[in-house]
Amino acid sequence: AVNEGKDPATIAKAIDAYNAAQQRICESQNIAFVSITALSRLPLPNLLASDHLHPSKEQYALWAKAVVPVALKVLSH
Repeated sequence: AVNEGKDPATIAKAIDAYNAAQQRICESQNIAFVSITALSRLPLPNLLASDHLHPSKEQYALWAKAVVPVALKVLSH
């Protein structure tokens, strides 16, 4: 597996730091930012595809529900 032998807490901290940096960059450039990480971490059974690595269609649907309202707001201006 891709993350075999890697500490999930360490990976989560690195992802959180990356997202925080990206959010700061977006805000400094007046670019909308939507974090999907919390949705990816929900303890729901079907969020990963059968390979247990890639997002499932259910996870993509959650992401879309978070992104679409922000995109519509940006496009309406």
